[in-house]
Amino acid sequence: MRNALAGAAICILSAITNATGQSLARRVADAPDGAVQFNFAARAGVCGGGPDVIRIGRSTFGSFSMRNLRRETCEPGPVHIVLKRQAGEITGLKTYVGDAVSDGGTNLGSVSTKDATDYLLALAPRLPGGAGSRAVLAAAIADSAVIWPALLTLARDSGIPRPTHEAATFWLGRAASVAATGQSDAALDEDVEDDATSVRTQAVFALSQLSHNDGVPELLQVARTHRDALIRKRAIFWLGQSGDPRALQLFEELLSGK
Repeated sequence: MRNALAGAAICILSAITNATGQSLARRVADAPDGAVQFNFAARAGVCGGGPDVIRIGRSTFGSFSMRNLRRETCEPGPVHIVLKRQAGEITGLKTYVGDAVSDGGTNLGSVSTKDATDYLLALAPRLPGGAGSRAVLAAAIADSAVIWPALLTLARDSGIPRPTHEAATFWLGRAASVAATGQSDAALDEDVEDDATSVRTQAVFALSQLSHNDGVPELLQVARTHRDALIRKRAIFWLGQSGDPRALQLFEELLSGK
């Protein structure tokens, strides 16, 4: 009896070791075609209201077709990823936050945020544009995950699908704003503009609209040195929209603490 129990315990431990030892990519690849799900912890201040509808603080992100996400319907909780596999390839991805979803298929359960973000950011450039951008979004809302180096790599790669490239640049810029101001991501959009601040933000916008990125040097100076955190954030945002490599260099400096 003891030998039987010991054997059973060894089998259980072996199964656990094999499951945790496998990479998430391998586990997904081993799943049959159809839906493949997994979930991981979301950062504080993140909630959701359906597929690909994510709120962080006051801001709503995702492909929600002009739908309003009411605050009372926004559910905190883990991030749920539902992948669509066809002929062994990932062809689609949906992101949910909140209660568990039931799309059938294979459920891999909870995974670490590092495993999830490593997998999602490696997968993103290989997906169709919309799905790739959603993979970046999902990685960006993971709890306690340092993803900016991977985002920087994607932002510097002009050969990936445009929506994925734009998503990587946006979330990289948002991370740079957090580093530059010391605010949390959830608090980035909480500022209230007075008349004087509004004039300054309009001036920052005007710099961003100059042809040939002629306003970039001034925007870089504002982002680095302006005393008003809101004005710095606006400059960082428009630098992210510029597509100028000098903006990415600034983001790297801010995030690496150089």
